[in-house]
Amino acid sequence: MWDAAEIAAAIDAHPDIAADALGAVMLDATGPRLEAAGLTAAAQMFGRAPGDFWVEQLAARSLAESFARALSVRGVAIDFGTAEFEAVDITASNLDPAKAAAFLARAAAFRCRILRDGVVMGSGILVGPTTVLTAFHVLAATPTSVAEPWSKVTVLLSDGRSIDAVMPPVIASPTTADEAASRLPRDDTAVNGDDYAIIRLARPAGALMGSAPLPAQPGAYSRRAAVIVVHYPEGQDKGIGFGSLGKIPRLTSRWGHSVETRGGSSGGGCFDATLTLAGIHQGKGWRDGGRLVPTARFLGKIRPLVDADQAPSRMWSLDGTPDGEFVIGRQAFFEAYALARGNSRVRGIRVKRADAAGDLAGLAFSFAMLDRMTARSPDTRQCRISFETLIPDLANDILRRAGAVGFACTPIEDRQGVAAEQSAPEAVGADRGRRAAAALDATAAALGRQLWLFIDHPAIAFGDAMRAELEGFIDQALKLPHLRLVVAGFEAVAVPGLEFQAMPNPPDIGAPGLMTDYITGFGESDVRLFLADAAAAAGTTLSAERVAELVQQGLAGLADVNGIYDPWQARQVAERLRPAVRAMFAA
Repeated sequence: MWDAAEIAAAIDAHPDIAADALGAVMLDATGPRLEAAGLTAAAQMFGRAPGDFWVEQLAARSLAESFARALSVRGVAIDFGTAEFEAVDITASNLDPAKAAAFLARAAAFRCRILRDGVVMGSGILVGPTTVLTAFHVLAATPTSVAEPWSKVTVLLSDGRSIDAVMPPVIASPTTADEAASRLPRDDTAVNGDDYAIIRLARPAGALMGSAPLPAQPGAYSRRAAVIVVHYPEGQDKGIGFGSLGKIPRLTSRWGHSVETRGGSSGGGCFDATLTLAGIHQGKGWRDGGRLVPTARFLGKIRPLVDADQAPSRMWSLDGTPDGEFVIGRQAFFEAYALARGNSRVRGIRVKRADAAGDLAGLAFSFAMLDRMTARSPDTRQCRISFETLIPDLANDILRRAGAVGFACTPIEDRQGVAAEQSAPEAVGADRGRRAAAALDATAAALGRQLWLFIDHPAIAFGDAMRAELEGFIDQALKLPHLRLVVAGFEAVAVPGLEFQAMPNPPDIGAPGLMTDYITGFGESDVRLFLADAAAAAGTTLSAERVAELVQQGLAGLADVNGIYDPWQARQVAERLRPAVRAMFAA
């Protein structure tokens, strides 16, 4: 049911409609006539907000209900309680049981506590393997200013691990002065900050915990819509809160909710019936409820950071630490992966060796890179397809391997007219390969996952039927939305689909294909890039003299051809430089 604050907010937001509604009420009113201009002038004279003054005068003459009805028939949304219950969007206020159960299991993992100088100050949610979203005031002693000496911030993950955060925040918006003083802003014009921040973890520990799902587009406010608050009230695990949304008078930049919260809840994720992020909990709101900052206030600013965290276009270490596997001279692989993660014509990566008869280490390392990249997002998985021996039924072998990583499919059966002794072996194989890809894509769609299939360079020669099954599978997989491919090696074999050397233009119209990643070796510039990225991750910079010294140390005595070193020598360079990189992080 409406109250005085809601009607006052409507008057301030729609002064012309309010004046017309007042005129209609006065047609049937007794006593002195109230005029819109006179009421507004009197409010200004007394230093009052017009809406509040109007409502006070109307209520004194028992005209507030009639005025609220007059506003309503003129198109202003007014809450009349059960009389307008039908205006509630039923899909926004109810949850799918199966999806909700899966979401709650994920939410229990991706929520976290934020500690400032060892004290729990609020909650947060993992939005990537190294990125955490929280409220800015949780991090800052002076919540209205981004520029300050930063305290030591630690993130306590749901499994009990404690990870240091790299300060300052990657991106932040301070709190408004009103909200810092525990007051609601008067209206949207007084909102000059949105109280959110993205902080980066010193290690990609979040990859094990999953991450909160972001919406494709920010959700709109819906009255009484379901809301789930993922938080730690009083810094304790008291479960996950359920409630509904509500309006805050005069504000669209903040929404109210009915979930009971406490100190320590600030920065917790708020999710709607789509089970994607609707906002972050900020503090106490209106009518003793909670207050959230809607996702629309910050989604466009944080999404590029989250996308880059889940699929970075460059990596210097596979786990982001000085103890991980170092990456030198393979940046094209990460760029291709980032492109293929989206919905463009790029559907994977074609890894080719410049020396096809050379060391296979580069192909094996390609799988290690894919494995680490897919682990960064809860929505991606990988499956390795290897060929150590002849496989009489390749289509079902692929499905068997996919089933082992959680993508169970019904085995492919012979189909009338396209079976052994009914058609050529090549036609039978191609048909089975295509049907296996379609079945796998359907399973991936049902799971809400993107499946990357790493197709290994074969250790054997293929027969016609086996080659046809693989070609049919690849040809079909390139056209399917939930499958991605990495084809490693096969330099002497024609593979279906186009090969892109750069992002195709237009990116989403035309035949699909694979980005080509050539393993050609590495040069001095690759080592310099590696050192620069490692130093940046450690929060330091290296002088030109120090970089030159380390490059010389890493490459000393290694054979090169016109400044290019063989790919397999990168491991030796990495181990030579590891002590120096560890020292950067220890400083």
